[in-house]
This record gives sequence, C-alpha cells and structure tokens, in this order.
Amino acid sequence: MLACADSGPLLPPLGDWQVQVGKTWHKVVRVNGGAAGRWRWTVVRGPVGLQLAATANSADLWWTADAFSLAPTKPTQARAAGVRQVVEIEAVDSQGDRATTLGSLQAVPTL
Repeated sequence: MLACADSGPLLPPLGDWQVQVGKTWHKVVRVNGGAAGRWRWTVVRGPVGLQLAATANSADLWWTADAFSLAPTKPTQARAAGVRQVVEIEAVDSQGDRATTLGSLQAVPTL
C-alpha cells in the first residue's frame, strides 16, 4: 500500500491488468483511514477512456479496451498487445491529506 506520512489515508495497489479488446475492466478502490467527510478523487494518469465515479470513501474505475489500444501492425500480421499504460489515482480527504495508488492497464487481442 502507498501511505501518507503520519498514518494518513491509505489506498491499496491497483495491480497490473491485461484487458481483452471489447471487454470492460472494473475495479473498486476503497480508502483506509483519513478524515470523515467529503473526499476528492482524481485520475492523475491513465489511458484514454478511463472512467472514475466516487463516493465518500471509495471509487469505481472502469476502462474498455478497443482496437485502437493495441499495437499497430502491418495488414498481414496478427494484432499485438498494446503499450502498458500507468494508472495513478489520488484521493484527498476533507483535511487535505492525500493518498495515491498505482497500477497499469494493457489492451490485448481477444482470444
């Protein structure tokens, strides 16, 4: 887990994920600790189309891999996995304490 100094809020790591083209990846992230009240969630880095919907202490993330996310190839070659893209999410509590989490997403051809 990535932590703030002085035992502030914590977010679990997102992990590294491969997502098949046409499939939707979904992950719920819950913050541990931090002040009560409203939280501000932000996608700091991530692939185009990464969506975030947040509540007080959790956020839903989802991303659908499409053919444009795969590596470019010549017409006679099979499509290759896309570039692994870093995902960074930040959560800030009502007192300004922040927590971040990292992971990655990669589009892969449908099996």
